[in-house]
Amino acid sequence: MKHRYYPILLLYFFQAACMPEEDLPIRHTGETPEYFIECYCQPGRPFALSATSVLPVSEDLQIDFSKEMKVTIHADKAISLIHALYTLPGSEFIYNYGSPEKFEVRYIDSLFLDITTIDHKSITASTSIPPAVSIYNCQVAGNEAIIRFYISEKADENYYIYTAEAVHADSILNKEVCYLDYSEFQQEGLTEKSVILPDIGQAEEIIFTLKRITKANYDYQVSLNAANTANQSSITTPVPLKGNLQGALGIFTCYTEDKQTVPL
Repeated sequence: MKHRYYPILLLYFFQAACMPEEDLPIRHTGETPEYFIECYCQPGRPFALSATSVLPVSEDLQIDFSKEMKVTIHADKAISLIHALYTLPGSEFIYNYGSPEKFEVRYIDSLFLDITTIDHKSITASTSIPPAVSIYNCQVAGNEAIIRFYISEKADENYYIYTAEAVHADSILNKEVCYLDYSEFQQEGLTEKSVILPDIGQAEEIIFTLKRITKANYDYQVSLNAANTANQSSITTPVPLKGNLQGALGIFTCYTEDKQTVPL
């Protein structure tokens, strides 16, 4: 009999999986490799990575931070990540590998990940570095949160995540997340996207966040949503995650971000 596998993630520790600040618990995702890795690199922030094991569903779920790996990210130089618990500013997402050194974009357009596990297995991945993204403007009209931004003429630069949050007294009343694929557009131009926030009348402000992400990250987020949606009704029809790691499940990627706040 083949076991079904779950990544070992508990919400007490991870606001995971997807992007670090999103809240999407992983349920059944099919047969998976032995390790689950997530690393989201953002220019100007320290490097951080989460790594854990994957156990059969028949066993008790637990987080295992104890397995020490050799983790290196190659940017303009090799950066070794230390095995310890980390959080990044503005996030409750917990990582168990990190470096105080910040990710600086100088003369590189890619990052490379190289992991050697305690049992001498190799996990590798690479990611491009998306160009900076900028919100042109944003507004609130009724219960709509509207964002405008310029898309690129290059297909591989036209993947985005748009998040709108209705906030009151530092509490999030409502949050909407959109995964946007504008890769079919052939020229640069201004585009607009709106979402409905039901609790906007009680909010003090709306926080608009726009991320430019890689195609690999877009595919990963979409597959993760599909897997969790499918598992809400049944865990017998797994939907595989479309990660970009060789030798593990998960994602190694880079994104750029812009954020604006509209007071109400």
